[in-house]
Amino acid sequence: MIEKQKESLEAQHKRERDRRMVNRIKAVLLYSEGWTQIIDIAQALRIRPETVHDHLKDFESSQKLKQSNGGSETYLTQQQRTAIIEHLDQQIYTKVSDICVYVYETYGIKFTVSRRTKWFQGFSYKRSKGIPAKADSQQQAEFKSIHPVTSHGVD
Repeated sequence: MIEKQKESLEAQHKRERDRRMVNRIKAVLLYSEGWTQIIDIAQALRIRPETVHDHLKDFESSQKLKQSNGGSETYLTQQQRTAIIEHLDQQIYTKVSDICVYVYETYGIKFTVSRRTKWFQGFSYKRSKGIPAKADSQQQAEFKSIHPVTSHGVD
């Protein structure tokens, strides 16, 4: 491994937050530093030897560090996504699960809460503020006369 490439990996290792990506980088770096036994690298990283082998093979063949599972394509069309965003501008939801129900009832597409949560990362939630009630004393007196208070206690 070229020294410049190793320095780049070291820097990336310090910045990286994804633990799986960090393990990939460590596996490559340990191998480049003379750790030739895949079992030893796996033991040090607390991962399976097969996983280390795959990491090293991916890096050797294509300098690949990222996982190949980049997520799946969206099930919504662009038109449906736009309609949902417009709906959310008009309707306030306090739970992502309620939005999942709306999407299912409207488009027949079922999503998990975690999938929708990731999709809504650009949105923000603001807690609604209570508005003080302005009670009408005349209406309250009228209600009380129609509905007298009764005791529901045990005699």
